[in-house]
Amino acid sequence: MNIVERERLFEFSLGGEPFCAQSESSVNGDDFTKVYRKGGLKITTKGRFIPFYGAYEWVNYFENTGDEAVEISELYDCAAAFPLPRQVRPGPDAYIRRKNNITNLYSALGSNWCAEEFGYDEDRFTLNRYDSEILPGSTRVFCSAGGRSSNGTAPFFNVNYKGKGYIFAIGWSGQWHARFTRTEDAIELKSGIQNVRFTLSAGEKLRTSSVVVMPYDGEPIDGHNKWRRLIRDEFSIIGKPNRPAELPFCAGIWGGMTSKGAIERIKKVAKANIPVTYFWMDAGWYGTETEPSPDEYTSNWHWHTGDWRVNKISHPDGLRKVSKAIHDAGRKFILWFEPERVVDGTPITKDHPEYFIRKEGKRDIMLNLGDEKAWNYCHDMLKEKIAELNIDCLRIDFNYDPLSYWQIIDGDGVGGITQIRYVNGLYRLWDTLEEEFPHLIIDDCASGGRRIDIETIKRSVPLWRSDAQCPADFIPEHSQTHNYNYGTWLPHSGTGCGRLYDEYVVRSSYAPAMTSNFTFSEREKFGSAKQIKWIKKYFAEYLSVRKYFDGDVYALLRATDDLTAWFAVQWHLPDENAGMVQVFKREKSPYMTAKLELKRIIDTAIYEVRDLDGGAKIMVGKDLALFAVTIRTKRKAKIFVYRKID
Repeated sequence: MNIVERERLFEFSLGGEPFCAQSESSVNGDDFTKVYRKGGLKITTKGRFIPFYGAYEWVNYFENTGDEAVEISELYDCAAAFPLPRQVRPGPDAYIRRKNNITNLYSALGSNWCAEEFGYDEDRFTLNRYDSEILPGSTRVFCSAGGRSSNGTAPFFNVNYKGKGYIFAIGWSGQWHARFTRTEDAIELKSGIQNVRFTLSAGEKLRTSSVVVMPYDGEPIDGHNKWRRLIRDEFSIIGKPNRPAELPFCAGIWGGMTSKGAIERIKKVAKANIPVTYFWMDAGWYGTETEPSPDEYTSNWHWHTGDWRVNKISHPDGLRKVSKAIHDAGRKFILWFEPERVVDGTPITKDHPEYFIRKEGKRDIMLNLGDEKAWNYCHDMLKEKIAELNIDCLRIDFNYDPLSYWQIIDGDGVGGITQIRYVNGLYRLWDTLEEEFPHLIIDDCASGGRRIDIETIKRSVPLWRSDAQCPADFIPEHSQTHNYNYGTWLPHSGTGCGRLYDEYVVRSSYAPAMTSNFTFSEREKFGSAKQIKWIKKYFAEYLSVRKYFDGDVYALLRATDDLTAWFAVQWHLPDENAGMVQVFKREKSPYMTAKLELKRIIDTAIYEVRDLDGGAKIMVGKDLALFAVTIRTKRKAKIFVYRKID
């Protein structure tokens, strides 16, 4: 698979005719550029080869260098075939086609507040066939929903046939679509921005969607673990120069509480040496007329979204004392914003109505990041707040579907240009802020994990990957399955552990990043000796095992929220010959013992195995590889760590 040798990686129509032009190619080490010209239109494909992983990434730029507008339609930023072992279309047969003899195409379910988020069921079988099967000569089509990239379906795919596979990722933080076709010798992918037909103005330049493709050998989970390492090493902002080496471990604070209440909690955490590294102030801190609110379910704070003046009723000094208290405590500051959604009637909507896209009957309106003046306003506002309040992590939320707003501006017979300009503006905004503030990280949230794609991964971290964890007493089984499902695509993501002092819940919530909300609400008392002791015990335990989330991941039992089942997952650090096994016995399970087939264990090696509830033993690898766990108590979470010893 040599992408550089191919003439074109895209296809589209120019003025209603298929585009065809020869490229001017250049290669600089592992980077490559292909330039195509036709009339005044210039298309530049910029890409790179990542040798250690055999992966390719590329993105297309369109520039109108002429004096007249050009019409672009039927655009696919990826239009390429990738070789697979030969398979002919089977004829009628009395026997079921088994999974190891078919081409499997797995797609990630998007975020939708359910246990299956970002997962897929390898074994789902309907109408006498596996749902994952794609037959030679057939096509399967996918798209996101409502204009958020991981809403409905996430833009990540795993194709596998007879031990050969690819993982594909589409980089577009809007409305994408993808068409996979299985030929006898390859898998063909056509992907891009959905329903594109637009006019590129004279002098205008913009980028469209990107693509990452990584080949692998082995089973689908082998592909996922190789992919996790690729993302960690080549795409994630964590561990890069000037950025934090580790993900945030946070204590949550509701923004509508008073500064006095917030500072009291900050000081209690610091005095007790609770080992969180960030304080995360959520929504409700803004709007000059916002009433104080002890938690997120009181007051009128939600009607002031878009008025980013600090509420002086709750925060008389404009949050400066809160920021100082956080940094004096040796912690970092996360502050919530949702700059793209604005409530009509807030001051900026009256002063500059031209910055916004309105939808009839909706009080929520959209700040148009594709408009230069609106972009400048948003950038300047965020830049001022980051500098003034010494913000270390900028939390960006996005709680509505933008597609119908973009379509209002496009009008009839046009598709995509408002969206393209908007998404280009979004990338420029995040890139600019991270250049201006080299220490800054951005938290990517969109009603949870509904705008996760390869482009947002390069610029941000999803610290709150699902709004299923919003209730103070959320369903812990969802956190268990999410940690595995999201983990197969993302080495770096986070969740919350709620407000219950419950071992089963908190152990279900251990993840690469974690936010605790014991400090979140003024309605609930915080700081008793009993509470502090409990928190410190489990936070110390979490920190002791957090490193394992950087390893390879294996589901040892099916990732389901079935309360009669057990769930178990293994995190393995190959370089250390060490790992962690999380085991969850649900509240309706009748089973006492499970035998778990651990992966990557050396049969002849000697391992120390430690139960975090107490006790350790020495095991031979062949016995550890078939690890027996007995749990007599229902609704119980167990954690075991192992390491190879000399």
